[in-house]
Amino acid sequence: MGCWCRIIIKYYSHTSTILGHYVSKHNHEIGLANIAYTWMSQVVREKIKYKLSQKIDPREIVCNVNFNFGSGPDPVAGT
Repeated sequence: MGCWCRIIIKYYSHTSTILGHYVSKHNHEIGLANIAYTWMSQVVREKIKYKLSQKIDPREIVCNVNFNFGSGPDPVAGT
């Protein structure tokens, strides 16, 4: 059986109401122990690799929400 952690979304077509419920229980280690099993795109992997090559502290890469892992200018992507 997979992880028990879930996000459940309910949408009712006859109203504008959207309900969400987060089940945070895991049946495995989380955090650094789970990082090897965490999916991320190849683009994000390359961006992280680049930032590490620039001697940026790995804790900064993981914790800093201002790092560009999405769209926009980025030296790895050549934009």
